[in-house]
Amino acid sequence: METMSLEHQIQSVQRHIAFLKKEQMELLHGLHLEILRLQKHCSGEHWALWHREPSTAHPALKDSPVIKT
Repeated sequence: METMSLEHQIQSVQRHIAFLKKEQMELLHGLHLEILRLQKHCSGEHWALWHREPSTAHPALKDSPVIKT
């Protein structure tokens, strides 16, 4: 009787571990997609920042040689 209970507990723990691994993989996949989305957004913002007219650029960037007048 005790052996069956122990086997049942082991199976239960194994199912829980499998569930947690699946959840972790889904979470990591979602985080990876979010990172890619944010990188794309930020690179777009970076591009827009560097290609603005100097009069609309951030004051610290107005004298930057990278921004063409």
